[in-house]
Amino acid sequence: MTNTNAARLLMSPMRDASNFGKQLRAAHNAAGMFLAVQFLADLLGVHEVRIPHAQGHATTGFRLADEDRTLIIALMRRGEPMALGFSDVFPTAAFLHTSTPEDIKDHHLENAKNGILVDSVDKGKAGKVVVVAGVVQEDAVAQGHAL
Repeated sequence: MTNTNAARLLMSPMRDASNFGKQLRAAHNAAGMFLAVQFLADLLGVHEVRIPHAQGHATTGFRLADEDRTLIIALMRRGEPMALGFSDVFPTAAFLHTSTPEDIKDHHLENAKNGILVDSVDKGKAGKVVVVAGVVQEDAVAQGHAL
């Protein structure tokens, strides 16, 4: 996504040293919303829902597939503004603040179908993210390797 003009425009205020505080948080929030709409909506899919129309009748709207079974995990403190952007786009998703992997407990994940781990800066310390499951459907592995 980094080679698109939209991404370039969103990255600039995040890198601009004259932006701090509220402006910087807003830039990260906007990037989170962009990634949610442009990337995750296609990756995870959407489904139709009935919503009230402004003219008083029901109409068709869309939500992230299994949005109500989605957990947005904000790595504190850097990841919170961007994670809040995801939360703005996916309002029925659960939201969890965490500082370490140990903060994520089994009860946070037991009903989750989707997990979105958000951090704003990758310093290369995390290494690889590994997901282990006894059975993995072939289409569940978009990149990487299934063992």
